[in-house]
Amino acid sequence: TWGAFWKHSRGGIKRIEGATTMIRGFSHIYLPVRDLDESIAFYTEKLGFYLLRKYIWNGNPSAYVGLNGILLEMSNSPATPSTDGRSELRIG
Repeated sequence: TWGAFWKHSRGGIKRIEGATTMIRGFSHIYLPVRDLDESIAFYTEKLGFYLLRKYIWNGNPSAYVGLNGILLEMSNSPATPSTDGRSELRIG
């Protein structure tokens, strides 16, 4: 929620109420995807992103797409939100 942030400490993650922080920018957003080529097609053909580059990282096909200062890094991942045991809501 707004007006709070999370602090990492030795005892775990602690929520600090009433604290504020300002995000001034970010390098990129990482998205693990089931099918890299399908994801590139979706972001470029449906959402208007442009393909910056495709590459192999540690033997894993990956790509950067961009739009209006937003840079997404996508990489094939065998784990999906329904199979990786994590519970937060995700897109992509």
